[in-house]
Amino acid sequence: MSKVIRIENRNGQSFNILIEPNPLRGKWRTLSQGVIKYNMGFTTSQSSAGTLTTYHLLLCRYDDNTWGIRLNDFGDFWGDNDGGDGILLEPWADGFKDDVIRWEFVKLYEHM
Repeated sequence: MSKVIRIENRNGQSFNILIEPNPLRGKWRTLSQGVIKYNMGFTTSQSSAGTLTTYHLLLCRYDDNTWGIRLNDFGDFWGDNDGGDGILLEPWADGFKDDVIRWEFVKLYEHM
């Protein structure tokens, strides 16, 4: 089951992405094109320092396998969290101010 996630920066800008979260390798795509430079890619996870089961979700590009958005503490042993903070890196910003971001679960979505 895919999820709609809202990403917002400190300037009040926001956009939604659709993700198929999978700690090993999932998929993501933007629902509003032109907000960030890349509109789709894959997800992978990164262990959250100081924890045993908590992980960050990284949104990566297919082209070069680099990440540009990190959703901090996205999930753990118990499942996915409903929100948190993260980072949007400058090379991915396109009209959307790069910086610390907030992310939140909006709704479930049947199909990717």
